[in-house]
Amino acid sequence: MNSSETVSRSQFTALSFCCVLSPAIRTLPQLTVRSAGEHAWISALLSAPALLLLALGLQRFLRTLRPGEGSAVLFRRALGETAGRLMLAVLGLWLLYYAAFILRSAAHRFISTIFPESSPLAYIPVMGALALVTGLGRFKVLGRMGVLVRDLMAMVLILVPLLCLSDLRLDTYSMPVAADILPILHGAAPMLSGMGILFYLSFLEGYAPRSPGVARALAPGLLLTAGMFSVLLFTAVGCFGPKLILRISNPFFVLMRNIHLLNTLERVEVVVIALWFFTDFVLLAALLHTASALLAEALRLRIRRDGRMDLREGRWLVWLCAAAATVCACFIAPTTAALTELSLRVIPILHAVMGLGVFFAVFLIGLLRKKL
Repeated sequence: MNSSETVSRSQFTALSFCCVLSPAIRTLPQLTVRSAGEHAWISALLSAPALLLLALGLQRFLRTLRPGEGSAVLFRRALGETAGRLMLAVLGLWLLYYAAFILRSAAHRFISTIFPESSPLAYIPVMGALALVTGLGRFKVLGRMGVLVRDLMAMVLILVPLLCLSDLRLDTYSMPVAADILPILHGAAPMLSGMGILFYLSFLEGYAPRSPGVARALAPGLLLTAGMFSVLLFTAVGCFGPKLILRISNPFFVLMRNIHLLNTLERVEVVVIALWFFTDFVLLAALLHTASALLAEALRLRIRRDGRMDLREGRWLVWLCAAAATVCACFIAPTTAALTELSLRVIPILHAVMGLGVFFAVFLIGLLRKKL
């Protein structure tokens, strides 16, 4: 693999942060508060040790890679050629569906906050076309973009809680008691399942870490992410209360809508939503890139990603993946209620099964067969 085409660990961690950020901001408040109530911020903190264990699991999973190999090789090695390729195809199709869901939910968020009278069909094809262009190019370009977007969004997520300090109601919180321990621990599960994106991204062409420092490289970012979401949950619960959070669709964006600075700074959420476009784009492009790579591996096809827009040298598969995700996004969850049901119930379960369960099952089978 040419060094000019590889993605560094810093770019990989930046991409991971961006890819986790978009869905977590949308669903984490409801999912965590539903279990832990006003103690949701503690759940986010307690997820930190589990996230570190997840990084160690990823490191162990990738340890047997040889130079030039991608993570897809481990599936074929652990399960056998036929079963491994079949599982890679299943994962690729799941990521296409997940990309379609991200397209649909991003369109809903963008339209409902900035252009309420618009249709998702005005947003979805444009976003799909941009992801297609990125998917046809080298992944390192997206890695560099991930670094820029991570720094920008981290600054936003630090400023928002500071600007909301005056609206915090401390009487919302209470000291946890013994009966709260299990709900608090259960509230950490959505944070952990969301980090399954680390395993997805390990399939990206241009990223094949083999040295034992993967977990060490990811640890600071994972701890920072857990701490940042803990602060955001603490702020949201203090401003709205747990009951109201469960009734509003995007608590973090409503929180931004209430920010006023010296009676001059208003409508902050419009600017943040516009910035959030880039996190949605990074996630969508990464999913499309990974899905096409998985399907190519399952079909024994090599995709030449050099930025060309024609259908030769395997690029037809990228076109097909982008078209499938875009068309699917136009038809899934036609109503807000259906999108909410999909976001808070169906997708988290599928994400946990496909993002964590499949990988650990394959890892265990590989160990039992002494192939990993």
